[in-house]
Amino acid sequence: MLLAFSDYVIYLKPAHQNTTSPLSSNETCPPSPNNYTYGWHFVLKGNTAEFISITCYFAIAQAVSATYNPPSKDSYLYTPTADTLYNCQANVTDNSVTEIILSHVCVPNGDTTTTTTTTTTTTTTTTTTTSKTIFLFQDAQEISALNCSSY
Repeated sequence: MLLAFSDYVIYLKPAHQNTTSPLSSNETCPPSPNNYTYGWHFVLKGNTAEFISITCYFAIAQAVSATYNPPSKDSYLYTPTADTLYNCQANVTDNSVTEIILSHVCVPNGDTTTTTTTTTTTTTTTTTTTSKTIFLFQDAQEISALNCSSY
C-alpha cells in the first residue's frame, strides 16, 4: 500500500555543493544495496520533515536517486568510486526545512591514496692501487728493489 504525503521540493545546502569525497573517513554507513563503497549521508534539520525521495548529481556517477516509503529522516546514497557531489533535490514531507544537509561521506576501509617512491642508491667503490718500488742501495749500488702496493 502506497502512503500519500504532501511533498515540498528543497535543494542541497549551497555550502555543501561541489563537495569531493574524502580519501579517508571514520564515519560508517549501512551496507550499500548495490555494493557501492562510497556512502553519502544526508539529513534534514528539525524533527518533523522526512525524505520522500532524493536525487543527487555527481561528477562521475551522474544522477543517483532513492525513494522512501515510508519517508525517512536519513538518506543514504552510494557511488561506486570517490566522486564530487554537485547538487541534490529532494521531496520532503514538511515545508519547515529549506535545505538538504550532507552529514558525512563514508569511504571504503583502508581507502587511502598511497604514493610509493622507490629510491635506488648505487654505491661504487673505487679502489686505487698505488705501486711503489723501493730501491735499497749500499755504497751507491742497488742491492735490492722491492715492489710494494698500498690501498
